[in-house]
Amino acid sequence: MSHSAEHNDGLFVQMLEGDYRSYTEDRLTQITAACFNQSIAFRKIFLTFLGVSKKIVPSKCTARTQISTVGRLDLAIYNGGRIAAIVENKVDAPLHPNQLKNYSSDRDLKSAKKIALVKNYFPHDRAYGEWEILHWRDYYLALFELVKSPKKLSAIDKFIAQNFINYLENANMHVPTRISKSAMNALAKALHRLRYPEKTKFGWFSMQSDIFQTAADWVRMMEAIFEESRSNKQIAKVAKKNYRFSPQLGHWWEEGKDKSKYYRWIGINSYIHFRKTHGKTKGVGVGLFVDDDGKWNIMAYRNSTALKVIHEVKIADSHNDVVLANATKKVLRKWKQWTN
Repeated sequence: MSHSAEHNDGLFVQMLEGDYRSYTEDRLTQITAACFNQSIAFRKIFLTFLGVSKKIVPSKCTARTQISTVGRLDLAIYNGGRIAAIVENKVDAPLHPNQLKNYSSDRDLKSAKKIALVKNYFPHDRAYGEWEILHWRDYYLALFELVKSPKKLSAIDKFIAQNFINYLENANMHVPTRISKSAMNALAKALHRLRYPEKTKFGWFSMQSDIFQTAADWVRMMEAIFEESRSNKQIAKVAKKNYRFSPQLGHWWEEGKDKSKYYRWIGINSYIHFRKTHGKTKGVGVGLFVDDDGKWNIMAYRNSTALKVIHEVKIADSHNDVVLANATKKVLRKWKQWTN
């Protein structure tokens, strides 16, 4: 059993290879309920994540799936005989305000905390009413911290937590849906200090773990954009076998328009190199770039050769958070345009 827990395709992934449930959401909901009911550590951290841990006793809680009310509710958390929280689980399907309103109209659910647990980013719109939107990504991080912590877990708790983490990773639930502008600013500052020591009077400075986490988050976000682009037939047709995700940290000089100034950049980017030139396009990419003034932008770009950028479009900058849904939409729109 311990070997299964450490395997990349953990117990749950192997278990669900058969016809267990037709939809990813149903499978994830069932696994969550099973883990909740079998592991006290999983139960406590899930209740804390939902924001109901102070109101109920974990030892008296159980989870049930597919509850028939005014609709078919994904997950209900019972505190004794009372429903303390309800969870609508969304993996790839959209979040429909009307569906949530129907659940809210049920008198038996009136006092229950209402959570929409989603994979992708949804704005906190008034249309969702009393429903709070949480992300699987954040629960993944909480569970990951539990496993890494020095606190000793029982064998069953550790086994369940590790396999649930494995399942979330296989389902790409660990991909960030949003990176705050403050986190990106901190990463950009660190990159700038490394690239321009003569400007920043580089010396020893604290490389906080948050900076590395942000860098990893950005790489995962880029990978999600690349994976989404695979489903676009036009882009996939042009990329062909050269379609691979290869993130890189690079720095270079860029000649200014007036030919008298060179702009220096450092960036974390990834690039698809086409086997054949498509129009003027030899490849497309996306990356986080920090200039010699310390300003950062996320850019989609295309090259006419392996090194020469002929077109770039700003996707995001330091004025806003980086949102995966928005970035993906903008990047793919430009890539499609450049490969048309």
